[in-house]
Amino acid sequence: MNKKDINIAIFGLGTVGSSLVKLITKEKKRISNSLNLNLNLIAISSRKLPLTLLKYKKIFTKKNKLYEDKNVDVVIELIGGVDVAYEFVCNALINKKHVITANKELIATKGNVLMNLANKNKCKLFFEASVAGAIPILKSTYSFLKGNDFKRIVGILNGTSNYILTDIFRNKSSFKESLSKAQKLGYAEADPAFDIEGTDVAHKLVILSSMITKTFPKLSSFEISGIKSILNIDLQVSYKFGYCIKLLGIIEKSDEHIFHYVGPQLITVSHIISNTNGVMNGVLVDSFPSGQSYFYGHGAGGLHTSSAIMSDLLDLQNEDLSNRFSVKLPKKMRLLRDYIPAKIYIRVEVNNSKGILSKVTEKFSLLNLSVEKVDQHLFNESKNAFLLFILINSNKTPIKKIKLKFKRSKLFNNLEIFPIVDIKNV
Repeated sequence: MNKKDINIAIFGLGTVGSSLVKLITKEKKRISNSLNLNLNLIAISSRKLPLTLLKYKKIFTKKNKLYEDKNVDVVIELIGGVDVAYEFVCNALINKKHVITANKELIATKGNVLMNLANKNKCKLFFEASVAGAIPILKSTYSFLKGNDFKRIVGILNGTSNYILTDIFRNKSSFKESLSKAQKLGYAEADPAFDIEGTDVAHKLVILSSMITKTFPKLSSFEISGIKSILNIDLQVSYKFGYCIKLLGIIEKSDEHIFHYVGPQLITVSHIISNTNGVMNGVLVDSFPSGQSYFYGHGAGGLHTSSAIMSDLLDLQNEDLSNRFSVKLPKKMRLLRDYIPAKIYIRVEVNNSKGILSKVTEKFSLLNLSVEKVDQHLFNESKNAFLLFILINSNKTPIKKIKLKFKRSKLFNNLEIFPIVDIKNV
């Protein structure tokens, strides 16, 4: 049986690009023998050749128009960002090259355009590595669970934020201290805004959503918040209440609507998601008839991300994976913007005066929010206090409305509200 050649060009030689070059070299013989595929690296491009890749000097170039080489079958975009990457991918597809990318921001913001361009030029655009690193969540959702009716996807999709929250809880440290620790360990960027503000998770949620609706929703339809406002006391008291706080991305879907939310949320301590700690990622998929499935693993890192790219490379031979995406949601489906949790967690800072608790709970009753649990912590020589509550949202009031109503109140300061996710364990 003749072996099939796949000629590969890689654009971007950072952590992931360099790891991928080494992985392809290391695994080439094994893949050739087991799958009858020859993975041929014929060009690698970057501003400069990393010292760890000096032996690849013969195929190195500073030119980025790798798609103009007639011998190239597939280009792998690993430079990140949108502008340069978008131009590169568009040109590659126009030149009839298959494209593989790990660029979540690019796919989340330009996915519809690029998929249509891929279809027009009869090319494949794969991006498994853009979500959750080594966890095969996109293929699992799009292919392995094909035919399922998806109800809900809930995921820890950012290792940086998950590490920080885990460290704050375990070491009783501040957000600033845990962020600094994450940066020193290489788990957080010098500018961690995308990670800690929820943007990174939102990009990944757009892509996950596209797997079940065949279109890329706009980020403007999402409610997005990050973890900067979380205090150590939130994590400790939540645990006392029986919950863990995680930065979660949620997709809720029915026949009529789909809803996306990114933000800190409480989930019972016994749940498998609560026990996904440190830099690890985890994604729960709830669908019919499959039921609940939980995918756990490394969400980032050069070697782990390269694993997903390698999977896409080998899937270029798979004619069953369709690139047919639509620009719009199915006609009957609409985007919902309001999150209506059955329970919420609230932390307020108040002046520690007589009768303050009853005044606060009276405010809650105006929105028909009833107290299930309460805790109080004094500070500042007992002049101020944190009141922390688990509230039952009997009226099904959207969380945006609750925040707006209470932030106008002069009764308390430093208000924080986090939804509580109600999910049965796998």
